Amino acid sequence: MTPPDPQQVAEIAPDITLRCDKCKRKQSYPRSVDPSIPARVATIVVSRCDRCDNGDFGTEWWLDANGKEVVND
Repeated sequence: MTPPDPQQVAEIAPDITLRCDKCKRKQSYPRSVDPSIPARVATIVVSRCDRCDNGDFGTEWWLDANGKEVVND
């Protein structure tokens, strides 16, 4: 089976999945809220969500539909 093309998935899915790397909680984020996020981004992973945050600076990274990191050039 061929993995989905990230561009096609982005066109189909109006939402991006937000996922906490610590607790694995997921929620939907409307793509329309931040149109500057590249269309090939399917998931935004954050180091700590609002429930896990300990006041330290968090990080985030973007993944395409195949789970590969997206770099915004």
